[in-house]
Amino acid sequence: AFAVVVNVGGNVFGGWLRKKNVPFAAILICGSIFTGLTAIGIFSGAAAPELRYFFAVLYSAFCGVMPGATWSANVPARHIRDWQRNMAHLNRIDRLARRVRELEQNNGKS
Repeated sequence: AFAVVVNVGGNVFGGWLRKKNVPFAAILICGSIFTGLTAIGIFSGAAAPELRYFFAVLYSAFCGVMPGATWSANVPARHIRDWQRNMAHLNRIDRLARRVRELEQNNGKS
């Protein structure tokens, strides 16, 4: 369970890195390298179980950085009016779909 909590922290950290304009490629490359290195520690038969768990927690943290950076890179900051306009379009489409469904149901009863 602790490894999952650490993964959430990695997600937040990945978004924070993108907010600080760290290049996306650098985040992915470094995250992949550190993830690979910690995987070696996890599957090392010579390491004690506590050390292997420590590497698993680090693995979870490093894996969390990449999705956080990816998601924050895909959603550009927009003005609230843009979001409201998009929501208004979606509401109109929804009302149209409901009206078509009503008409189809009424047509079938006639």
